[in-house]
This record gives sequence, C-alpha cells and structure tokens, in this order.
Amino acid sequence: MSGKMKKLWYLSLISTLALGALTACGDSEPTSTTEIKEEVKEVNDDVEVVKDDVEEIRDLGGEVISLASWATVAEPEEKKSSQEEALWEYRHEMMEKYNYTFEEIGVTTWDGTLEYFSSNTLSGEPKEDIYRIHSAFISGALNSGLAYDLTTLDSIDLTDSKWSETAIEYMTKDSGVYGIAKDPRPAVGIFFNKRVFEEAGLDPDLLYDLQASGEWTWDKFVEISEHVARDTNNDGINDIYAIPYIGNIFEYAVMSNNGNYVAKDKNGMLYNDIMSPESFEAIQWTADYLAQDYELLTTKNMGHTQSFMDGQVAMLMAQESTCVSLSKNMTDDYGYVFFPKGPKAEQYMTTVNSPVWMIPSSYSKKEAENITFALDI
Repeated sequence: MSGKMKKLWYLSLISTLALGALTACGDSEPTSTTEIKEEVKEVNDDVEVVKDDVEEIRDLGGEVISLASWATVAEPEEKKSSQEEALWEYRHEMMEKYNYTFEEIGVTTWDGTLEYFSSNTLSGEPKEDIYRIHSAFISGALNSGLAYDLTTLDSIDLTDSKWSETAIEYMTKDSGVYGIAKDPRPAVGIFFNKRVFEEAGLDPDLLYDLQASGEWTWDKFVEISEHVARDTNNDGINDIYAIPYIGNIFEYAVMSNNGNYVAKDKNGMLYNDIMSPESFEAIQWTADYLAQDYELLTTKNMGHTQSFMDGQVAMLMAQESTCVSLSKNMTDDYGYVFFPKGPKAEQYMTTVNSPVWMIPSSYSKKEAENITFALDI
C-alpha cells in the first residue's frame, strides 16, 4: 500500500470513530466521556539500501616498472622454500590486480650505480624507473639534486615499518627524503662452525645461549678462542685456530665498546674520537688478543672465508651476506651472532651497509606516483 493510500485509510478510520462518538453522545442518558488522543505517524515506505564498500582498483595501464641494479633478480623456475613460493605468488597477484609488471635488472656494476643514475636522470628520459645505489655512493647521490623528493608523493607511506628509519634519516635533506631502503641486514657479526665447537668439547649452540643471556662478551670470546685453538697432531703448531686474521677486527672492537673512529659533536661537526676511553680500550684489547696464537694468517684472496668453510678456523668475522657463499659451499652446519660486547657497552652493536632506492627527479608527479605505488607494494 502506498504512503498516500495509507494516509487516506487512517483519515477514514478516524472520521468513522468520530461519527460513532457523536451518535453515542446524542443519547438521552448521561454519558461519561474520556478524551483519547492517538498520534498517527507517517509511514515511510522508503528502504535504505546499504552497499558494501568497493575498493577502487588502481590501473597502472600495463606499465613496466623497472629497477636498475648491479644484478638481475629473476623468478626461479624452482622455488627453494615455501616463503619463496609465497613471495612470487604475491608478486604475480599484485601485478595482475593493478595491471603492471615489475622487474629488477642488472645494468651496471656496483661501483657504477651513481654514474649510471646521474647520466640517465640528466638525459631527461631515464631508461629505468628506480635506481639501486650502493651504500658507498649514497652521499653523492643525495647531494646531486637528481633524486625525487618522496615526501611530495601520496602513493608511498614513509612511516611504514618496512622502510628503514636509519636510511630515511640519512637520506633526508632540507626536510625532503630522497631515497629509501628496507631494514638492512647486519654488516658485522661472527659465524661459528658447530662441528669444530663440538670437537673442541663445546656445545654447538653455545654462542646463541651466551648472546641470549647477555653474556657474549670480550672475556667469553677470549675464553672460547683459547678452547678451540689447538694443536691436533702434537707438532707444536696449531692446526685449528679461533679466527682468520682480518684487519677490521679493530673497527669491530671499537664499535662493540661504544667507541668511534670519528664522532659528531652537538653542533654537527666531526672530530677524531680514536683516543676516547671507549675507543682506546678497544684498540688495546684487540692488540692483546692478536698477540696470542689465536688467529690464522691467510695469504690467498678470500682465504679467511675458505679457511672457515674448511674447518681450519672455528669462527669468522664477516658480513651477514657471507651466508650466501657459505650455504652453497660449506658442508658443516654454522651459526651467526653479534660481535661480543665490550665492558663499556650495554647492548650488542652492528653496522649496516644498505643500498638505497632512488627515483629520478626528471619524472612528472603522475609518473613518480605510479612508480612509488608499485615499489610500495
């Protein structure tokens, strides 16, 4: 029944009731009457239709978003893990959903990234959309004025936890952000050979336990070095050593004791901090350690890594990325921990060595929005 018909029906009903009341009042007998007020509400036949929110799919128009690097990253025919399978499945799902293709291609060497980025940007027609700049050259790239200010774009959230705060802080200039990186991998740590530890009578997971309890210190490092460095054939010469000699051990020790080679004062000025108590203590400790017969002197290029893979040394100071080579070429099981902390440090320390991604400033805002949208996915 329509709204108008319902109204007429209610009015007719009220009129009939009123006539009946008047007829009753016409009788000669005295009548007690009670006034009854009835509120008649308008009936609204309109029905509110609730619609589900529909995501507006951004269409990148089949664009190929390319990332220039020093190595090509292609989808492997055979996935080595469930994580790798899920990663490539997600990438294909996103590329199909937003109608684009993403590729990472090797176009130059690691030490040619800045020159390649600069020449492409200055040409006005960059060959690629995103440029991976090696950490050794990011200062030059930042100060070149050739990178796009990412803070002016809406398609990327720089506060997202997946982006390295350290990298963003470093790549900030005059309130603009000109490069980003994912949380980097640690650049300093110690690999340890579990078989060599076991043969020396140590728990193969000892360093993990010490690190977890906060007891992985310089003193423990020396104690374990004494235990694993040994002469197995009684000829008076060690056959297994604690570590291969690496000159960076001084740098690692200084860092692990809250020291610095170069520090920055409150005015932002750099100064030589090598004689600070923390730095000097670390240098002295390292010199004392190297005065013992703990380290193996290698002569071949990359001999320190090979000596670790061969089980000739129990530990190896190296970047975490060394695991790529170890996983392919090393038979023994191994672990990885921070460099031990010194007496002036409360926490374990490491350095980061992360390349950054930059977009040429020669792109229009619309082009840069699409590029960062694809990168952010």
